[in-house]
Amino acid sequence: MKFMSFAVFTFFGLLSACTLTSTSPSEQGPKQALGTITGMALGGKIANDLTEDSSKNNLWTLAGVTLGAFLGNEIGASMDKTDILMAQNF
Repeated sequence: MKFMSFAVFTFFGLLSACTLTSTSPSEQGPKQALGTITGMALGGKIANDLTEDSSKNNLWTLAGVTLGAFLGNEIGASMDKTDILMAQNF
């Protein structure tokens, strides 16, 4: 039960630390797309490994994929914005 409480608090803690970007799909940069895919893969792998013996392994893996995709997308969008700002300074 302690692991379940830890996982829930960690999930909501990470989710509350994220901010949404205001980019549309046509404005998606290369790092944002790569971050989404990488986040999906890493989030799914980590969640699957942590919940190997759980009866709800598939549900936790799906949650890991979703959270990983969201976080990877946000990190990639931030990196794309930084690249644009740096290119404007030259």
